[in-house]
Amino acid sequence: MKTKNYVSKNVFTTPILSALVFSGGKATVDDVAEIVWEYTSESLTYSDVNTILSGEISWRNRLRWHGARLKQQGYIKSSKRGVWEITPSGRASLKLFTDIS
Repeated sequence: MKTKNYVSKNVFTTPILSALVFSGGKATVDDVAEIVWEYTSESLTYSDVNTILSGEISWRNRLRWHGARLKQQGYIKSSKRGVWEITPSGRASLKLFTDIS
């Protein structure tokens, strides 16, 4: 069995939160994905850009799962299906993440 090498899921945190701020605080998941692609495309691996069994590109699937994790952490919320919105906690953590970088 081949081991697949993926970029760390955590690489998506700052780009997701930044994309939401850039989009005025909320955006569709697809719009967020397009912006995140601009931030991360050069750091993605071969395994990240392959299509998975569902037909979706691996990194986009992982981005959606990471979005669910950010919801659990209170950094984003879904105002309706397919739309993410940054929370005050998400804005604060983005500021912390970007101040450290």
